[in-house]
Amino acid sequence: MEKRVVILFLCAISLFFCKSASTRILAFDEFEISIPDDWNYNSKNGTDSFYGTINANGYKLFFDYSEMGFANSLINSKQEYIEYYKKDWLLIALQSIKLGKSNQNLQCIDKDDLIKDYSTISDTTSLNQADVYEDNANYYTKLYYNDVLKTIKIQFPCEIENHNIQIDTLGNFYRKIIYPKKSGEGITGLYLKDLKSNLNFQISSENLDIDTQNQFINMIKTLKLK
Repeated sequence: MEKRVVILFLCAISLFFCKSASTRILAFDEFEISIPDDWNYNSKNGTDSFYGTINANGYKLFFDYSEMGFANSLINSKQEYIEYYKKDWLLIALQSIKLGKSNQNLQCIDKDDLIKDYSTISDTTSLNQADVYEDNANYYTKLYYNDVLKTIKIQFPCEIENHNIQIDTLGNFYRKIIYPKKSGEGITGLYLKDLKSNLNFQISSENLDIDTQNQFINMIKTLKLK
């Protein structure tokens, strides 16, 4: 009986590895990527990009390869948000000061709650001189209000806080890998931007179950742009 259990266990392990290794390479003029054998794709050539979908376990993965830089950069990282959306987070920080509210314990802000009335930013010096520093994975800025220096925690949109976002460089490419902190509730994807041209690429999907998400992330690691 014990020997039979061991044999069945070894067979199960063997089947698992055979299944996990059962992949094929999709090769295009623009890129190649390894996908599970039971996934399939539909691709199209657009005017300014090469795009399409990969069908994966009932989900659709969307990809877009653009030499004109039109591929979606997906969700901003915290660093990108701080750099490119300074008016947004600065406005929220100034309003917190003026209303005498502490935002130290606030986790994030929903898009619908973002106030876009930039005319309330009257202190342009603060806009130009708002330095940012990081402490224990939180970001802060120091602003003067009524001649008193205030330290304010920078608040990010919930879509940023609810995702793991990894940024690095791979060869000549800026690379961003995204996946939700809670599986099934958010975007999983890859964004690449050539540091020497307008070429960029993204492949992504939404609300994947944990198994498909893990398969997708492993698939991303095999991607090679040409």
